[in-house]
Amino acid sequence: MRKALSLVIAFITIGAAGCGTKNIKHTDVRDTAFNREIVEVVERYRKALETRDVDALKAMTSKRYYENASTTDTDNDDYGYDTVIEKIFPMLSENVQRIFYQVRIKKIKRSGARTLVDVEYVLRFRYTDGVESHWGMQNDINQLEFVLEDNVWRIRTGS
Repeated sequence: MRKALSLVIAFITIGAAGCGTKNIKHTDVRDTAFNREIVEVVERYRKALETRDVDALKAMTSKRYYENASTTDTDNDDYGYDTVIEKIFPMLSENVQRIFYQVRIKKIKRSGARTLVDVEYVLRFRYTDGVESHWGMQNDINQLEFVLEDNVWRIRTGS
């Protein structure tokens, strides 16, 4: 009887351990409906960047977009929505020839209509300077900020 009871307790313990929270595949975030929604937004962004789909990227960019290039001691390299539309997106479609963009989502934190997404990424890209083609690479940790506008999550910072 004790042996049977021990087996039952062992199975319950194993079953309980198996029912713990699970992460969304290829991320470090819990599998919840909201997190899946945000993971899908990040994936759409990743694909649009890789395919250089400027129309999709424009639709995903908040009119309140702001980027300071992670510098806080100077505003020389800061820019907003107009610069993205008028300068960055044209350079993306005209000068960038190929993009490989891998993203691993580390953390998602929502606060009302604002969501912060911590990511680790590897970005490889082939671009032309007008004369020659070159490869560039970045590997870093970044934070994307999404804002809910017209029931659509749009990028506000951190692209």
